[in-house]
Amino acid sequence: MAETIKQSNSNRPLVLSGLIVTQLLALVSILLIWLPGTFISLVAENPEGTAPLWLIAFYGYPIYPLAMSIGAWIAYARRNDKLAAILAALLIPPILLFVVVVFLNW
Repeated sequence: MAETIKQSNSNRPLVLSGLIVTQLLALVSILLIWLPGTFISLVAENPEGTAPLWLIAFYGYPIYPLAMSIGAWIAYARRNDKLAAILAALLIPPILLFVVVVFLNW
């Protein structure tokens, strides 16, 4: 049993660094892409009075990184490193997809 505990603790610095890197990527995507885009889209007028689907997804974007971040840190605090790493890794594809969709639509 002591051997199992030692093995699980040896990955903790790696999981912690992964959490920090993915949190920084999420923060950069929100502050440098989402926030200015939100201000720009608020200023732009839509004559039809309806918002396109990508704009609705754009406004809801910060909810996903926030939920995954909270879940990853809770899992890390409970020493569930595997779940924390999975939740942190789930942050990366939506960030990349978000960046691609935003730059293709502008």
